[in-house]
Amino acid sequence: MFVPQNLLLFIIIGHFRLIAICCKLPFNNTDSAEYLPKVQRNVQNQYLRTYHNIDIRDKLIKQRSVAMPQQFSFSFDPSSQVRGAKACSLPQQIGNGPYRIPRWYYNSVRMRCELFYWSGCCANGNNFPSIHNCKRLCEVDPCKQDLDQGHGKTLQARYYFNKYAKVCEQFDYRGIDGNRNNFESLQECQQQCPGLKTNPSLHDEKNLCRGTLSSHILQKITKVLFVTKSSFSYTTAYLRQTPKLIHIFAEALSPCSHGSSTPQIPCFGDSTCGVNQFCHFGQSQITTVCCNRSPTGDRCHQLLNIGLGNAFLQRWHFNTNSKHCEPFIYRGLQGNENNFLNQNDCQMTCFVNPCAAGEPYQIQGNTMQCSPAKPSMCPNGYYCHIGAEPQTTVCCPNLGGNACEQQVDQGQGNYQLQRWYWNIASQRCMPFVYAGLKGTQNNFLNQEICDRTCYAFENPCLSGKPQQGVNNRPLCSSTYNNCAITHWCHIGAIPQTTVCCPGKVEGRAVCKLPLAFGSGDANLKRWYFDQNILNCIPFSYGGMHGNQNNFLTQQQCQQHCPGDF
Repeated sequence: MFVPQNLLLFIIIGHFRLIAICCKLPFNNTDSAEYLPKVQRNVQNQYLRTYHNIDIRDKLIKQRSVAMPQQFSFSFDPSSQVRGAKACSLPQQIGNGPYRIPRWYYNSVRMRCELFYWSGCCANGNNFPSIHNCKRLCEVDPCKQDLDQGHGKTLQARYYFNKYAKVCEQFDYRGIDGNRNNFESLQECQQQCPGLKTNPSLHDEKNLCRGTLSSHILQKITKVLFVTKSSFSYTTAYLRQTPKLIHIFAEALSPCSHGSSTPQIPCFGDSTCGVNQFCHFGQSQITTVCCNRSPTGDRCHQLLNIGLGNAFLQRWHFNTNSKHCEPFIYRGLQGNENNFLNQNDCQMTCFVNPCAAGEPYQIQGNTMQCSPAKPSMCPNGYYCHIGAEPQTTVCCPNLGGNACEQQVDQGQGNYQLQRWYWNIASQRCMPFVYAGLKGTQNNFLNQEICDRTCYAFENPCLSGKPQQGVNNRPLCSSTYNNCAITHWCHIGAIPQTTVCCPGKVEGRAVCKLPLAFGSGDANLKRWYFDQNILNCIPFSYGGMHGNQNNFLTQQQCQQHCPGDF
């Protein structure tokens, strides 16, 4: 089996960088050379490997700070009694002063900064002059923060989560400032930041990177390779015995499932990669590189892929069945694009926009949800689109004009929702089936809301105002009559004009009332009694402003006004 020297050289150098990250070794060229095996010959002309007589255990300890960069700490509100991240765990304290000063505090239950009004006296450290100061200190994941010992003269034994080694380690806290990656006990640290189950001892050369893929490959590579000053050579006989070795190297070095650029390009987001690439966020900088996109297309429709490796990374993916963003544990290598660092990124990328035009209203990057019970909570220029689930019940941009004058639209989607719309032609609310997405504003949950929103009330009575029922419910219809004794039931074209009108005429005096065509364009077929010919005659009623000599059928007219009258 022939392996090109330059390919093997690239693989080995890249993998030594992985080992450096694992074991917290420096990886600049000068220091790293001290850790490469030095080849010598003995008297039997055999290769021997030495390490420049360097005590690796001491070197690891000395170089630990090189592999673990630190961030600058920031100062807290100088008026606080308790400084540093510990202030975030303190309860809200309004005090007992006479003032109402707007301040911000960190709510540890809701895990967010919230507004409160400070009295001006007797506050604790959980009291910030701005939401920016509060978020900068408290709304951060402590497990992702670098070690910050703070400052001061006292030394306190604390624990922090080493985000590079994925373990909790002890450090000396100086008492002032610092950050939230600061725990009083090892158990508290491990509960907050679950990582590797054990911490490989830095003082035991046998445990160096034990249990990882890197140690397995390192053991094999020391048996295979002979290192010289100018080049790498290899033993082809040993490679024949381990034909999968190079494949193992390539798999360990490549976090991409569909290939990547050669050499691999580090990235900080999709905008830093090529057109047909995406930024794969791995466990470390080495595995955070530009990867080729999958030929399947849309990332949100790619199946869940937990990947390969030993990492335990909290990620989110879009579930095409539930239409929700759901959490999962990513193993660190060879996943796909349906892999988001947080729920918000997933929802912003894969969220199904229910609006017919424009984007839903957002507050600080989060889509604002509304409620059928409180549709007016949307800001000006937006209306509450009521979808099939809370994720699609959001504030959508107004489509312009009166909602009742918009065309009914069954929308898009797979739902069958019973809704009501205002029919301009018939001037009444009618039912329809809504698919759940992309409809117009002429879309109401029930007939009552539709009538209340769209019907422009016009008094159908010839004189006086109609009788009002409880909650504006109708008092009469063609089948029942609950009008007062002083009112009669006017049957209009729609429920809104079927009301109890004043001025009731009793008995057969109705038959002496003149013909009243009324007003409106309803064109309703009715019957009236013509006292000249003593017979019931049909006529066309406009729908409003008629009198009681107005019957729905000829039979009703003849029963009330017989011909011998």
